[in-house]
Amino acid sequence: MTTYTVVVDESGEAGISKVRTGSSGGASPYLTLGACIYRTETEDELISDLDRVKVLLKKADLHCSSLGHFHKVRYAREISNNKFMAFGVISDKSTLGGYKSKILENSKMYYNKCSQYLLEQIGRFIKEYGLDPNEVSIIFEEGNFDYQSLRNLIEKCQKTPIHENAKFLRYVRAERIVARPKKDMLTLCLADLVAHALYKCVDKSDRDFQIPESRYLKELSSKFYADKKNKSILGYGIKCIHNVDKLDLDDDIVEVLKNLKAKAF
Repeated sequence: MTTYTVVVDESGEAGISKVRTGSSGGASPYLTLGACIYRTETEDELISDLDRVKVLLKKADLHCSSLGHFHKVRYAREISNNKFMAFGVISDKSTLGGYKSKILENSKMYYNKCSQYLLEQIGRFIKEYGLDPNEVSIIFEEGNFDYQSLRNLIEKCQKTPIHENAKFLRYVRAERIVARPKKDMLTLCLADLVAHALYKCVDKSDRDFQIPESRYLKELSSKFYADKKNKSILGYGIKCIHNVDKLDLDDDIVEVLKNLKAKAF
């Protein structure tokens, strides 16, 4: 029996009660989640290649927040030669509307909802490629979140799926969702890279002259889950909550997302 491992990480802050603007501080306006699935039997090979990239970049670790632009470009290019499939979610907090009040501005509930959307994509992949859900472990990078509430949410959605894509959660086993520190599992760096690549597409900081960066995502594009027919990633490997045209993105970033193509798993 072939087993699979999914690693998940986020970029940006989950806080929603006070969101950063041009004139005031607060949490990031966007939150992105990134995930990668790989055959568990290839984990040693992946770790070996991640170690090789660390040596190549002359870095002690591969956390994207501590890497420069060209380090990240080379990292994405090198690691994309490995066998894994990527998924991601982009959420613009300005679109939360009444949902923000409904959850009493609870950042953990918001994070779990974004995680639900990510797991729906992964469930869709599991179904399409005929994987056994009981043989898929899902490992989140440990943070200040409520993972038991996430498991409860997934189980609730499985029993009473409200939206069409929620039906894919039946291919996810809530009891196989766990959290581990990044230092204890090197392959979580892959999820960090995917989440960061998506986040830089929406991040507009004064340090970067309000210019988002799509290069990392382009370097990783071949690794994303995609429509088998037209190879389109948007709506498959990348979910924009709930529509890319409502995320207030720069026109060139919208074009990049809409035109990203990938390969079969």
